[in-house]
Order: sequence, then C-alpha cells, then structure tokens
Amino acid sequence: MKFQKVKTVVETAKTWRSSPALRSYEWQFWPRYWHFRRVAQNWFFHTRKWNFQAKSLIRGTAESSSIFTQIVKGIFWQLAFAVIAVAILYAVEGFGEIHHWPIISLEISAEAQLNFFASLLQVSAGFLALYFTAISVVTSTGYARAPGQIRYLVMQEQVGSLYFRTLAQFVGVVTVILTAISVKIHIGILNTFFASGLCLFAAYSFVVLGIRTFQYFDPIALSPHVNGRILKAVHAVTPDGYQWLDPSFQRHHQQNAQNLLTSYADLVTIAAQKDNLTTKGLVELATGLLNLTKVYAVEKRKIPTASLWFRKRHRHKEWLLTSYHEVEIALATGTIPQPENEPDPLWFEGEIASILSRICSEVAERADTAALATLTSRLTDTMMVLGNALAVDEAVKIFDAVAPSCRRQCSLKSSELGSGNHPELRELLALIEGYSCALINAVLGKR
Repeated sequence: MKFQKVKTVVETAKTWRSSPALRSYEWQFWPRYWHFRRVAQNWFFHTRKWNFQAKSLIRGTAESSSIFTQIVKGIFWQLAFAVIAVAILYAVEGFGEIHHWPIISLEISAEAQLNFFASLLQVSAGFLALYFTAISVVTSTGYARAPGQIRYLVMQEQVGSLYFRTLAQFVGVVTVILTAISVKIHIGILNTFFASGLCLFAAYSFVVLGIRTFQYFDPIALSPHVNGRILKAVHAVTPDGYQWLDPSFQRHHQQNAQNLLTSYADLVTIAAQKDNLTTKGLVELATGLLNLTKVYAVEKRKIPTASLWFRKRHRHKEWLLTSYHEVEIALATGTIPQPENEPDPLWFEGEIASILSRICSEVAERADTAALATLTSRLTDTMMVLGNALAVDEAVKIFDAVAPSCRRQCSLKSSELGSGNHPELRELLALIEGYSCALINAVLGKR
C-alpha cells in the first residue's frame, strides 16, 4: 500500500515536470497536489523525528559513558589497591611455603575460611550502611534548613571521609578474596589476618566515630574543618603552593576561599537560631575567625599584589589626574572616565569583618556581657598579632566590626555601674578594658 502511494506521488511529479509551467495558485486546484504535500510533510516529520531520537540516543549514551568514566576514575585506585594487596600477600604466602615458614604452615579449613570471609563481607557492608545512616540522620535533622553546602561539609569532613574510604577498602579486599576462593585459588593465613585486621579497625573505629558523629548537631564542630580548608587555600597562593604564580590557580583558590567564608556565615546563621539559648557557639565561631585572621596576616605578606587571590574592584579615576584624551571622550559623550580594575587587598578581612559584625550584633541583642567581654579579650590578642605584621588597615577593619556592638552594650549597661551587682560590674569592666586595649595593641604591636 505504501509502495503504491509513493509510485503515485512520483508519477504526479513527472506529470508536473512535463506539463507547461503552472502558477502557484493553480496548483491548489489539483487534488493530487494536496495529497503529494501531505505525504511529503508526513515524510519530513518522520525524518526529523527519527533524527531527534537518534541524537537523543547518542547524547544519552555519551552522558552515561561520561558518568561511568568518572565512577571508574574514582574507584580505580581503591580497586587496584585491593587486588594488589591480596596478590602481594598471596605471593608472600607462596614464598613462605617454599621456605617452610612456621606461620605459613598453619592449616586452614577451606569451608570455614569461606564462611568466615562471607561473614566479614556482611559485617563490612553493615558498618558502611550504619555509619552512612548516622551521618544522614545528623544532616537531615540538625541541618535540615541549612544550605546544601553545609550538609556537604558534614559529609566531606576529613575523619569521616577517611573512615568511609577504609570501609570501602575493607569491602573491596574481602570481595577480591572471595572471588579468588571461588576460582579455586588458595588463600593463606596472611590474607586472612589482613581481612581480620581491617574488620577490627572498622569495628573499634565505628564506636569512636559513631559517638563523634553526634557532635555535628552543634555547628561549632565544623568550624575547625572550614578553617583548615580556608588556610589550605591561603597557603596554596604563597610560594609554598603548587603553581602559585598561575593566574588560573590563584583565581580558583580565591573562589574556593570565598565559598568557604560564605559557608562560615551560614554556620553563624545556624548558631544564632533562637533554639540555641546560649551564645557559646557564636563566641567559638568568632574565636575561629580571629585565629584565622592572625594566621592570614602572617601569610598575606608572601602573596604578590598582582595575584588574582586579591579580588578585583572598580576605582573611579580623578578628573584632574586622567589623560587629556579620556577626558575629551568623557565630555563629548556625557559620561565619566572609564573606571580602573585594581586589586582589593582587604577583601578577605572584609568578609571576616562582616561575619564578626553579625556575631557581635547577635550577642549584644542577647545582652550577654560576659560573652562580649570574652570576645574582646581574644580580639586584643588578634590586634597584637596584626600590629606585629604591620597590618594596620586590616586591624582597623576588624576593630570597626566589633566596636559598635561593644559601645552599644556599654551604653545599655552604664546605669548598672553604681549598683551592687558585682558580677555584672566585673563583666562590664572587662568589656570596657578589652575594647580600650584592642586598638592600642594594634598600634603598639610593632615594638
């Protein structure tokens, strides 16, 4: 039937070619013209449909291959380690049997060994599932309303990720041993001890890390991890870093540090929630920021000014200092001289100052004079370090972030100076002393 339709269309086309030239509106009076047009449109539609399906299939295959390649790259070294470790121990066992080593000569029941390794595989998979469940419970409850970056930090925490890798390695080693037993390869005492050692490590570590996991309900537990990653980015743009003069590496580390500082601000938001009745978490986060400032003040002197670590900012030109050509163009077009891009040497301290300002404002709103006094005491030590590093502008920016909250708290508590409330009086005097000595230490830091 389809062949007959095609034949009819072809004959119609030949008839039109042999006939005298027809004008376009006359074609519309021919029924065969509409039939031919419908068949052509139908063929064109199906051709495009098949083309789209083929491209979608090719695109999906390429994406699946890319994902598979990434997974293989991620697990290749762990799989290689499992195979190589079992092979090396198997070779050592063969060498020991030849030289009649006492420990190698121990007899092992093949059936008991098979049951033992099968049990170990179940235990390793159970540990992996339980630890992942514990982390998931923490992130889904304590950080349910937190940004995704915070939950990613919990999962990426170094000790936990090391334990995950160890458990995965345990599963891989036991699986390789079971595969070897299935193909009639004799597995001796060394591989058995190796798998048993991994099982003992996983069991004892699970007790320690399982309890440690619940510490992540408090955002303070994540601040050392975030600080460590920020300092790692800072060290990477100094002469100690890899490719530290490459602009692309500098830009990458700058963006990484900026994202981590944003995560730090999210931790402050979580710690400042009304569910947290104490200000201890806020003070600890502020202490971590001040310690980060002290280390950065020392490392900053090693970073070149032209490095892309320093974020660019626009600076408007002075009319009297701009070239005559640019002034003429600006006057003729009714605009201003084009601004210049210059490095912002205080962008890092500005981000830290913004977070510190939020912390101090939150502590002042809760009227916790003791917490503010503790914070200003630690600020005094930071000002001394900044003064030693000749970082006066940096010290002023950090001080300006803390000073308004301290002044507001002092003015609110000034009516209590004459009262008999001695604990409150001591806290207020400590706050005044820390506020007064902070800027003095910055000036007198370099002796």
